[in-house]
Amino acid sequence: MKIPWIKSGKHLLTPFLCLYIRLTTPSLRSAEKSLIEISSLQTQLATNLATQNAHIDNLVADSMSIVENVHRGNKELKKAGEKISIARSAFWGAVAFSGVVFIWDWFI
Repeated sequence: MKIPWIKSGKHLLTPFLCLYIRLTTPSLRSAEKSLIEISSLQTQLATNLATQNAHIDNLVADSMSIVENVHRGNKELKKAGEKISIARSAFWGAVAFSGVVFIWDWFI
């Protein structure tokens, strides 16, 4: 097949010649299939990375709320610890009072 010439003297591949090369050269067809597959994989990878990025953003937001909940829980535990000391004092006071009443009852 002859390559057509243009008036300027340079070679140009006509669409028919490009089609001929593409249809007749198995290595070019194989390369084209590989490029299409690479493009498809790249698109799939980009989609998966976008989904993963959204999940990571959700995890970061959840971790921030967990940190806030832990701080609130620590404050509640401190308050509960103060209440336990009051309850402990009331318990030992009740034990002491009961002991005094028991001893008094024993001797009277």
